Amino acid sequence: MFWSKRSGTTTLAAGAIAKEPIPVAASPEIMGEELAEYEAIAKKIGFDNPALIEARLRIFFAENGICVYPYEKVFSYLDSKYGKPYGWSRNWGWRPLRKQDVKRVFIGEVSGHYEGLYQKNGHVLNQNENYVAAVPTPVLRTVEKIAEAFPDVHFFVSDQLGRGDRTRDPFLAVMVQNMQPLVVERWDEPAFRM
Repeated sequence: MFWSKRSGTTTLAAGAIAKEPIPVAASPEIMGEELAEYEAIAKKIGFDNPALIEARLRIFFAENGICVYPYEKVFSYLDSKYGKPYGWSRNWGWRPLRKQDVKRVFIGEVSGHYEGLYQKNGHVLNQNENYVAAVPTPVLRTVEKIAEAFPDVHFFVSDQLGRGDRTRDPFLAVMVQNMQPLVVERWDEPAFRM
């Protein structure tokens, strides 16, 4: 079914940069009559969980030509680009794109990555820490298209946390409560993706 186990992040040698992730066509794990039957039963019993929302999103992405970046590869790439966290500091995280995305999402294994006394990168920032840099028009069109079809989803942009040189080239993730992010866009800064 569509709640298959996700693999963990990849460990790289110190200083190595992971390969830039390549987007792949969204592939729904359930669709058609099987999804319709599942949705009918779920609605009847009052069951609407993140896995079902993710299935609907993936179908929408496939129907609208929106590709998805494998999250594990995005995480590994950003870790290699920004560096591993040290102690309680994080080097990159997900900043809310819009005002309505602030304080809206807690992603179990993504928000609050802790390993013993050490915090991991990839934290979802739910304070008033919106993404402040420019976003290319094609990316905003993607946000608009998804938000019109799924008004309850939230959008976050990967960004550097703390001080230092701003190594940008962000990714855009679509998130729903307790669902692994679906990364749907990436752009180069300052030239954007054109």
